[in-house]
Formats: sequence, C-alpha cells, structure tokens
Amino acid sequence: MTTPLLLPVATQLGIVRSVNLTIAGFTPPVGTMMFITIAIAKVRMEDYVKECWSFLIALAAALLLITFCPGQVMFLPNAFM
Repeated sequence: MTTPLLLPVATQLGIVRSVNLTIAGFTPPVGTMMFITIAIAKVRMEDYVKECWSFLIALAAALLLITFCPGQVMFLPNAFM
C-alpha cells in the first residue's frame, strides 16, 4: 500500500521495498510468512502475534530510519563500493 508513496526512495534504495514487503509478509491480511510460520510451528495465531510484535516494531523503526535517514543507513554499504 505504501509502495506508490515511497517509489522515489525505493528506486534509489531497493532496500526500502524489501523491508516494506517483509513487514507486509508478517502482518494480515496478506501475511503469507505469518500463515506459513503458524502452519509449520502449529501454534495459534494469537500466540504468534503476541511474540511477533517486537520484531514488527523493530522492522517499522528500521523502515522509518531507511526512509528518512538514507545517508546514515547506507554509509557502511557505500564505504565498500
């Protein structure tokens, strides 16, 4: 849903779309990674969501950092180019 809004940044930094799609894969309604994890681990969705919140918060913080501070985030990869 946010890809059209972040398209200018995503074309410069392909990592934005990757992180955004990772977040989308872990959350409903699409949540393919969520449903696969629930099926393999044989846990209830409520238990999965309870344990997954900290990772989703970290991914959202990383997405905000990548979006609004790309110079700081890409410093190390650009140093090796």
